[in-house]
Amino acid sequence: MQRRTARRAAAYQVRRGAARAIAQWKALPSGVRVRDETLGEQGDPPVGNGQTVRVDYAVYLADGTELKRASTSFKVGGGAVCEALEAGVVGMRVGDCRWVRAPLGMRHSAAIGPVPPGEALEYRVILTGAVHHMQIITLEKQGIDDPLQMAWDFGQRFFGGKRDRGA
Repeated sequence: MQRRTARRAAAYQVRRGAARAIAQWKALPSGVRVRDETLGEQGDPPVGNGQTVRVDYAVYLADGTELKRASTSFKVGGGAVCEALEAGVVGMRVGDCRWVRAPLGMRHSAAIGPVPPGEALEYRVILTGAVHHMQIITLEKQGIDDPLQMAWDFGQRFFGGKRDRGA
């Protein structure tokens, strides 16, 4: 088990080193630091506050220990996820992969678990979907259980287009 953790930490350091060659860390006004690893090729505009997005993310400690890996959908600026994740997705496009480093003491989700004192968290975030001006843009085919598609369908039924009034 310890051997596997050491291998993961080594692989993490290699990925971090490769990504470092692509871009340098940029500081945001919130204190969060971001570094782009890869850029998406979907041709969509950058994400801004108030937009609904879907991300795949992993949370790491500075030594490369993975704390959590998950997917989630949320409205940017709504406070549904940790501050670093919200600040980090602003400006991303669908398909972008970005590292987000939270400053010490920044609020994080209890779902991540206990974080040792004095440890900063790093998130590897891939933007897999976004709603842009009544258009859903995703990396994969939309399914019936896609939260972005469900939000779109709800809006179309109740706020736009033809309303089904039962004939």
